[in-house]
Amino acid sequence: MRKHLSNQFVKRFKFIFLFVFFFFVKTSLLTGINLHKFQHFTGADELGTIRIDSIIQDSIGFLWIGTEYGLFRYDGYKFKELKIGSNEKTSLIFIDSLYKTKNNTILIGTLYDGFYKLNLTNYTIIKKEIIVKGVKFSDKDIMAITEDKEGNIWLGSDNNGIVQLDSNYKVKNIFNTKSPINNLSNNHISELYTDSKGNIWIATSKGINFFDIKTKKLSVFKISFIKNNSIKHILEDSNSNIWIGTNKGLAILNKDNNNFKIFINKESDINSISNNYISELLEDKYGNIWIGTKDGINVLNPSSGIFKNYKTNDHIKTALGKDTFILSLFLDKSGIVWIGTESKGLYNYDFNNNQFGVFNKNFDKQNLKNIKNIRSIIEDDKEKIWIGNNAGLNMIEKNSKKNHLYKITKNSSNTYFPINSVSSILIDKSKNMWVSFVNHGLTKFNPIGGEFIKYNWVFDKLSKSINTLYEDSNGLIWIGTNNGLIKYNPKNTQKQYLKNINKNEYLLNKSVKTVYEDNSKTIWFGTLGGGLKYFDKNGKINTYKNIPSDPNSIGNNKILAINGDKKRNLYIGTYGDGLYIFNMDKKIFSNLGIKEGLLANTVYGILTDNKNNLWLSTNKGITKFNISNHSFQSFNMQDGIKNNQFNAGAF
Repeated sequence: MRKHLSNQFVKRFKFIFLFVFFFFVKTSLLTGINLHKFQHFTGADELGTIRIDSIIQDSIGFLWIGTEYGLFRYDGYKFKELKIGSNEKTSLIFIDSLYKTKNNTILIGTLYDGFYKLNLTNYTIIKKEIIVKGVKFSDKDIMAITEDKEGNIWLGSDNNGIVQLDSNYKVKNIFNTKSPINNLSNNHISELYTDSKGNIWIATSKGINFFDIKTKKLSVFKISFIKNNSIKHILEDSNSNIWIGTNKGLAILNKDNNNFKIFINKESDINSISNNYISELLEDKYGNIWIGTKDGINVLNPSSGIFKNYKTNDHIKTALGKDTFILSLFLDKSGIVWIGTESKGLYNYDFNNNQFGVFNKNFDKQNLKNIKNIRSIIEDDKEKIWIGNNAGLNMIEKNSKKNHLYKITKNSSNTYFPINSVSSILIDKSKNMWVSFVNHGLTKFNPIGGEFIKYNWVFDKLSKSINTLYEDSNGLIWIGTNNGLIKYNPKNTQKQYLKNINKNEYLLNKSVKTVYEDNSKTIWFGTLGGGLKYFDKNGKINTYKNIPSDPNSIGNNKILAINGDKKRNLYIGTYGDGLYIFNMDKKIFSNLGIKEGLLANTVYGILTDNKNNLWLSTNKGITKFNISNHSFQSFNMQDGIKNNQFNAGAF
């Protein structure tokens, strides 16, 4: 069946999955196939486990999926089955081939029931009665369809060769093993392919036939590998190379000497193709060749000759399985690869989607199942990721894919927060790791022995519930708690509970959510309800709060995150009022929210990159904010984020 493209845009399917995310630089598929990019469509029960033989796309952008139990249309949101009959109640079953003509008509080839035409104007399906020398093609198996440059339709059957129809669907020519001039090598047609020059390639169970559109002559490839094998699929790539999929391997035609280079499975070579039965071929937008086999999906780098498959990539094995029979591959205009299988339904792979990776299934499942409700993330100098959550302190080694869960106690707890719940992690300049627990206060952690040392004496009679840990340029550790701010010097074990006696504005009993030191070494901290605060040169606490009569004041007193730039601007994430930019010289606050392009008005985290961007985590996804031109770019579940709800501190 000839795969045909048309202008479109397919909206991406949505899935929900909560995990730890990291940003991927967009690269060619050959650098690695990521599990999260394969999406299994479970939105339609009918497509869950059935055989999908053909996929195409119309000019509007709808996908059409031909299955053993019906014809389905996908509009980017839902699947709809199109039926036939006066009451449109009869399913069109055993669909083997779909083709979109130049005049935007979809042609349907079925097993046992012949040839149908779908009118895309009114979505009616009509059966076309075709009789060739007394033989009704309307009762035959139509295995392949293509269209030549003159608008003629070519139909390939299971055991009756080829019939050529004119634009009015009248019989024009027939091709079979008994044709007086243009006789085929075999009457079983598995593929018809029109190349860029208009020539017709004919795949049969006994080799390839080639119809020259200029001479109107049919010829047979007599090369032994091609002549003696059953041909399953034909593809012309963007460099005009012809790829041949057979039941005994993959071949590419050398245009210079009219010979073939052969690729076959070698048990001793994991970089070889996974199986010699080639059912489908496709070239993606990066020039990679996708090969569907009886034993899963393969992706070939034509330059290196190396195949990516379940043997070399665990993601493929996990997503599709090594024993998955691939029946159809289709590339839509937006670059999404669609995959139809024999018994596992429909998948797709979107290069543009899923720019975010997920830590998942490569690591120890027993530990990873505990990685949820994440409240803190940090990376050490050995590229280990440390994650704090309700289960304890999690460690992930990105390179070796090892992970481990550290707990401060094995005892259970009936408190609101689990007894091992980690709220914040800090690695100081001396490479000491400080970990705060909701129920255990401050601890120092020894990664070698996995030992936690408690520092309960820092709190005396105050609550040990810590929100954040921050080290300033002088090596002082700032501890933001639900009862105020503690300044701790680990070198001489001095501690100080901070309050502003002169202004009678006590910081005690204020929940401190975030601490930040700017370029002038001023310490800023955000509170939950007490506004934005900082220490002046005399060590006194000053506060910026909402003043209803002052449009230049901050509009919200609930501060969740603070960051800054070199131009003396502070960026302040609030609970419910978006992002504030504070010009420290002019003492003016400006607000950016949903109207300006922010995804949501609750900003949990603020990070900066080296390209003058802020990255903001919200309760509706991630927003990238360009500081230079104040433009927003948003990322949510349609871009590969598995859940739009983020947590404070988890960035």
